Amino acid sequence: MYQLDKWKKYLAAFGLSDSEITLYLASLEMGPQSVLQLSKKTKLSRVTIYAVIETLTEKGLMSSIQKGKKQYYAAEPPERLVSVAEKHIHNLEGNIGEMKAHLQELKLVQSGDKPVVKMFEGKEGLVAIQQSVLDTKTEEIREFGNLDNINKIFNDHGEHFKKFFNELESRGVKRRAYFLAKEQSPVKRTEREEYRVISQDKEFHGDILIYEDKVSISTLRGKLISVIIESREIAETMKAFFDLLWQKDSQK
Repeated sequence: MYQLDKWKKYLAAFGLSDSEITLYLASLEMGPQSVLQLSKKTKLSRVTIYAVIETLTEKGLMSSIQKGKKQYYAAEPPERLVSVAEKHIHNLEGNIGEMKAHLQELKLVQSGDKPVVKMFEGKEGLVAIQQSVLDTKTEEIREFGNLDNINKIFNDHGEHFKKFFNELESRGVKRRAYFLAKEQSPVKRTEREEYRVISQDKEFHGDILIYEDKVSISTLRGKLISVIIESREIAETMKAFFDLLWQKDSQK
């Protein structure tokens, strides 16, 4: 009895189910038997016996024998278990490799950290971004933007933008920004705002805002498209990049 209990543990470790273990050991003990006899020995239903025979046959642990008009089933020799164990280990190693390669997918799901991405078109996207900023308790906004494009948008929708910036001012929200423009402009510094303007020599016609645990990206030329990404990891990465660049420029 002790030896069988030990082998039940081995077989379970190899990936066999309880029904497969029960049937294999019973068949090994009894020799070739009919489904009816195997059912009586194992106390498993005949429907279950047929299903388990099929899975064990696929694993190379059982085979069928035709005697006259009757079908009998027999367990393969115990040596076959070694190949089953080796195959199981090989499959596990492959699965572990795939798990490691795709582990980041689960990390994103963990504790609700999966990024939430929202996409908008037209002016509604800019309004949605402003509302998203106001819905947070952010103390600072970091920004990369095309100043010429921003000024055009501001002129087209000035009143709405004024309300947004007035609300930021009343909340004491700080703003630091890198702006690209056709011509070099003086650096703007106030108590809560500091802008650094760079002469534009690259095709960059958008605006990026980094605030709290969100990053918004907007195209400001042609068709207006805006995306809001809610992810603490992405936001922290963007903040670190911005601060590193800002600190490097401050040392010049």
